[in-house]
Amino acid sequence: MQLKVEAAAQILLGFAFCQTFGAHIPCTEPSDAELESMLSRHLAPGVSLLAPMEDVLPDQDLRSCPVNVSQTSSRLQDRSASPWSYRVNEDPRRYPRRVLEAYCLCEGCLVDRQEDRSVQSEPF
Repeated sequence: MQLKVEAAAQILLGFAFCQTFGAHIPCTEPSDAELESMLSRHLAPGVSLLAPMEDVLPDQDLRSCPVNVSQTSSRLQDRSASPWSYRVNEDPRRYPRRVLEAYCLCEGCLVDRQEDRSVQSEPF
């Protein structure tokens, strides 16, 4: 009889442990202000690792290679000989959940207002 009580107690304790400690509790993402606060103590004064969001405009639809370089745009990625853009890579199982990825718009580079495929555009 005592053996059955001990076995039942172990099963109940195991179940309680799994309910308490075995359940996955998802982490919440910190706000930009919280993240900046956590990172700032490891950086030189005035340095930030967070990109200003007004300079980062992810695409809703993937863009293609432009006909020529836009010298009138204020965004560096539009004035580049190897133009690029951003897309959002989102995975709810990852932290951070949302990651901006740059992607090349052309296989080659724009030279004399035409794409030259003898050189390659590569993301880095």
